Amino acid sequence: MPKYFCILIMLFLLSCSFKQDIKPLQKATYHIIDLDGKREKRIHLSSIFKKEVKTIILETVENCLISDISNLQVFEDHFYILDAIQAMALLVFDRDGRFVRKIGNLGRGPGEYSDISDFTIDAENKHIYILDRLRVHKYHITGAYINTIEIKSIRVSANFIQYYGGKLYSDAYGYSANNGGYLLQEIDPENGKITAKFLELSYNKGWNETFFTGHSFFMNRLGTPRYSQLFTDTIVSLSGGVTPFIALKSNDLVTAKDIERLNSLKNEEIYPYARFNTLRKTTRIFDVNNYIELANAVIFDYRHGNAVKTVWYDIQTQKTRITDYLHNDLVYKDESITNIRHFSNGRGVYEVIDGIYFPDFLEIIKKGGLSPGLDKREELMRLTEDSNPVIFYYEAK
Repeated sequence: MPKYFCILIMLFLLSCSFKQDIKPLQKATYHIIDLDGKREKRIHLSSIFKKEVKTIILETVENCLISDISNLQVFEDHFYILDAIQAMALLVFDRDGRFVRKIGNLGRGPGEYSDISDFTIDAENKHIYILDRLRVHKYHITGAYINTIEIKSIRVSANFIQYYGGKLYSDAYGYSANNGGYLLQEIDPENGKITAKFLELSYNKGWNETFFTGHSFFMNRLGTPRYSQLFTDTIVSLSGGVTPFIALKSNDLVTAKDIERLNSLKNEEIYPYARFNTLRKTTRIFDVNNYIELANAVIFDYRHGNAVKTVWYDIQTQKTRITDYLHNDLVYKDESITNIRHFSNGRGVYEVIDGIYFPDFLEIIKKGGLSPGLDKREELMRLTEDSNPVIFYYEAK
């Protein structure tokens, strides 16, 4: 009997951890962006940013070869760049693109990681946290290893992590819609315990699939962080609790019924991506990504069916501009590469030319398509397919 009694106690405690209250959004003033307004054929980048573009060509050496930049943050004049695909490492470059060091290494020993997916910087204490599945490795900004904690989530996976206000935050996947699912969790950085849960699955219209989770989670990462997921129509802020920051308005936003229809296709044994792609054949709006937050404006992309649109929102005037094509007339003479990833620092934007976009970029260079006055134009013309990515920095007007 004691054995069975202990099992019952364990099950009870486990169920209690599942049922930890999900905290509601705190009340706050927020911006409403209407996506049903008139669209412009194109918006020129020169109308938003200064003409002077800074070019950073990342040094190409054997121990820092990069394929895709998964996350980029700039701290104390250094670039902290995560390539979770090829290098599978967090690499540090100086302001001119010279390689400085690697943070941690692949492996299973102390200070080593095996499945790195994201990182975040505690600017005040000069610490870096690297997410490695449900492990978080902590380093000093110099690369010195400090310790590792395990995230105490039960049947929940995490792919992205954010430090803010003495706490760690991560996305959350794993629960079904019927047993307490949530989208965001607060983590004690000292012991990995979950100290709070936020955003019921209904904010993501009930979507909890992990085969495709969208392109946007934590944004404005060295300022006041923002957060959204694939089908949320509210971008929240990690300030004063979790509060609404931007609410999207449109007749075409994805609804819970749309997700129910997608989930019903499981019974027809349709391949998961094929189920998701049925949504791209509609005119539904979803997947806010490439989020940029400046002092007086917010810029982001979203998917409208199979098309990608760009929004420019003036925070002061509350004016919204929507375009089918954000034309980069600062770097290119004529047509520019679109849908490229951007990372902002509050004063400007870092645009990354990497991965699948790099061959197109080289082709534009070959055809003489770069702007004549572009910074480091001659050096760019000497790039090859084996070169590391290029970063352009645009400062807001």
